[in-house]
Amino acid sequence: MARKDASTVGIDLHEGEIRIVQVKTRANKTIISKIGRASMPHGAVIRGKVMQPGSVAIALRLLLNSMDIGANSRAVFGILGDTTLLRTLPVPPVPDNDLTTIVTGEVEHYGIVKTEGGTHSFLRLFPPPPRNTDPMALASASSANQENLRPVNVTIVALEEDVIANLRETAHEANIGIEALEPSQYAMYRSVLAASANATSAFGLMVNPSNTDIAIAYRGNLVAYRRIDTGSRSILMTVPSHIDYGYVEPSQDLFVDDLQEYDANEIELNSAAIESLSVEVQRTLDYYQREFPNIGIGDVLYLCIDDSRIVPLADELSQRLGVTIELVQPVGSPNDSPDVTTELVSGSGPLYSAAYGLALQGQLMAKVPRVDLFIKERSAVQKAESKRNFKGSIITSIIAIALGSVVYSLYGKQITQLQNDTREKESVASELRKKTDTTLAHRHNQSEQYKALRHEGVPLTAIMDFISMNLDRATSLNQLVVSTDLTVTIDGSSINEKVMLETQSRLQTCPVIHDLQMVTFYQQPEDAGYGVAFQFKGKTISLDRVEYAEDVKQ
Repeated sequence: MARKDASTVGIDLHEGEIRIVQVKTRANKTIISKIGRASMPHGAVIRGKVMQPGSVAIALRLLLNSMDIGANSRAVFGILGDTTLLRTLPVPPVPDNDLTTIVTGEVEHYGIVKTEGGTHSFLRLFPPPPRNTDPMALASASSANQENLRPVNVTIVALEEDVIANLRETAHEANIGIEALEPSQYAMYRSVLAASANATSAFGLMVNPSNTDIAIAYRGNLVAYRRIDTGSRSILMTVPSHIDYGYVEPSQDLFVDDLQEYDANEIELNSAAIESLSVEVQRTLDYYQREFPNIGIGDVLYLCIDDSRIVPLADELSQRLGVTIELVQPVGSPNDSPDVTTELVSGSGPLYSAAYGLALQGQLMAKVPRVDLFIKERSAVQKAESKRNFKGSIITSIIAIALGSVVYSLYGKQITQLQNDTREKESVASELRKKTDTTLAHRHNQSEQYKALRHEGVPLTAIMDFISMNLDRATSLNQLVVSTDLTVTIDGSSINEKVMLETQSRLQTCPVIHDLQMVTFYQQPEDAGYGVAFQFKGKTISLDRVEYAEDVKQ
């Protein structure tokens, strides 16, 4: 059962856009709570790989802030098809608990993962009932035994170390945790199942820049999964000079939203690429309609796209294949926020199919197995942390035992002398207690007076001391203002965006400042200074809430 008010954020880092969908579950009902997109910095993501983690992190954090999504959210990141290797293999029939071991052996045998830090996951394929089979026979024991003897087909998804490392750095600099890494096309498949919830079978086409994945489902189980080397790049034959990878360069005075304003006649799709794609789709349809005529695929094909300019692909494929093509977008509900509804009806809905599927990974799509390509790295971090804690506990125990032995030895030698001095020291102690009581009463009065004096003040000295100790030489502080409502405004500049984010992370650890957020930043002109100017804002506390060492003693 889903958790009450559980939420998951799906983040699709496309080459031209960052697309985010937040899904919440309340009373076993899925609600799209937030949705948004923003331009990707030019050249920051090339062929599916994050090339500029710092730039992507800034753009991602600004979009998350604008959507009021905090750092504690569970985020599932999408991986574009350029960076994932897909291979379907038959493996011996084994119990499900042993399947992971068998697949890992096959991955090592074929050398599918090339780098030490690379990882893989797999999808088990479930063949539908064979043609002309009596349902009663399928339920018989003999049929079940024959089923157990069949090889198991699995589709393996592999990802190399450098892709994971760059995504990890991006998430770290954006101050958001990675719940999982999943292929964006498989996330689109999850959106297909959400869109075809009432259908017995579903045939999905999931388009990425470099390739298109085909997925066939029967009664919620994955029957087939394959990849075709035709994507949105090859489908878009003519592209204006100021557009790269299907999107507008940030240096131009044109944004991604303006792409929908293009006249469809100005965008010419590559007929040869569409023909190649339709031929492969038709071959797949023919095979499964011939081998499994009872599952009813082919009535409707569900199409997920990654670029608004290939919307006409749906009509092209429909004419060539002679079937209905349905564009997939997030499945809205009356409980969605008004902003979500506005965005979905604006025509941008199909662009969110990957982000929506990523967000659904942790929600009600229980029949869709998760593909987590971050589990190896997460396990390594947890193992290292456990090892470090265990080692520290052992060292601490050894030190404690050694100190205990020394103390016991010294105590044994001195016990006789202490007994002889006890009576004399008891009288001295009595006198000291009287003096101590008098001193404590005096200090208590001073403390009450001091608290009364600093009740209306702010810990400006503590803030400045913390900044002076933690400010990097590559960052300069121009102004610090604390207003009457305890709002702290910090203006400064750094040599680049990465140093700026590091400065923000350091200042967020200040014990007397909380909720420190970036308000704005911009590149300074040469005559005004250097690097990136920024402004942070947070909240401080009144001086009477600051706990000093002297307070602790009291």
